[in-house]
Amino acid sequence: MASGNYTMDLAKFAASLTSKALPKSLYGSLPILVLDIVTAMLTGMVQPVYKSSTEALTSIHGNGGPQLVAAIDGTETTIFGAMYLNGIAAGAFQIEHVVLNAHPSSSVLPALLVYASTRNTTTTGEDFLTALAAGYEVCARIGLASGASVQDERGFHNPAINGQLAAAAAVGNLLGWDAETIASAMGVAASSSGGLVAFQTTDAKTNQIHPGHGRPLGIEAALMARAGVTGPPDVLENEMGFLHAFSPEPNATALTDQLGDRWDCEATTAKHYPMHSRFQTLVSSIQDYKKKDPWDKEVKGVTAYAGPRLLRESHQIAHPKTLDQAQYSVLFCLAAAVLLDLSSPFIFNNTLVGNEAVQKLSGEVIMEQVYDDERTEGGYVVVSFSDDSTVNITATYSGYTGLYENPD
Repeated sequence: MASGNYTMDLAKFAASLTSKALPKSLYGSLPILVLDIVTAMLTGMVQPVYKSSTEALTSIHGNGGPQLVAAIDGTETTIFGAMYLNGIAAGAFQIEHVVLNAHPSSSVLPALLVYASTRNTTTTGEDFLTALAAGYEVCARIGLASGASVQDERGFHNPAINGQLAAAAAVGNLLGWDAETIASAMGVAASSSGGLVAFQTTDAKTNQIHPGHGRPLGIEAALMARAGVTGPPDVLENEMGFLHAFSPEPNATALTDQLGDRWDCEATTAKHYPMHSRFQTLVSSIQDYKKKDPWDKEVKGVTAYAGPRLLRESHQIAHPKTLDQAQYSVLFCLAAAVLLDLSSPFIFNNTLVGNEAVQKLSGEVIMEQVYDDERTEGGYVVVSFSDDSTVNITATYSGYTGLYENPD
């Protein structure tokens, strides 16, 4: 399919996608991923940032208009407001599934749910899942092409820059638009891309609102393009476009390489724990080990051997002051996994942040790089005890229980 006109090729893919073209494994997993993100939204809607956002958005949008739409918590507002709130709910607790430098779960699904529910015609489950797959794959492709350096070096938050383009592609598929309209919609959407990761070093709450901000803008961009407000149809590869602006190491060919044959969105990481996706493998392996062979000894130290992604400076927050910082700190999350049972997601709260034992061990965790592959998120962990004994835990990701390929 690739022609060098990457944006248009992605748009052609989104425009022509039908359920019959979806791999059986992906089509079987999509309903589970829908349930996963709805669960994330239910946990997100009780977070303080969601409640504050509800107050702000209803003061702007009111409690609806001629067409009332309910957000996940039942708040009735405008279509735009409901999409915004659902996106915030999806990302507020750091437990939404992610893939390849992208958050399609909080980028595409919350907006698509609201928009599909307001259509005058019936949206079938098959139509919805197909549109969802289109949005997920577009999101994954843009994330892969722009790379982790968008966030780690440039300081742009991935869901705040690529989510609206994916949402525009998804609604284009749902409404049966042609490729030219979808490419234009993605061009309009890209003009609203933005969002900074400065929250990592402050107590700001902007991390949680980024998933909400772009979703309605993606749908708005799609409808604007449909109405004749055109966007650049080559916005991704344009010399002054998306990849040029956001990525120091763009790989434009990844946008369409084996598009339709290889599904990059199948690399989705569904989170076991409400923390950064990069830590899931190490933390899950520690928790699984403790379930099979629990220890009742004083922990003296923790050393993790991993790849470069886990050694990013942005994740080396030894003593986080806020829950958001804690969820971004590989040191703190490893310390919590070693000392505590994390089976309930609600253990991640301000009390955990103030846990003196976890904070102390967090400051003593040692990170060693033993892999060069940027994609490596596994490795192994050595836990040492006061009696000079140790346990060695190999960290591998076995897949998320409940997905099509791992039903048990």
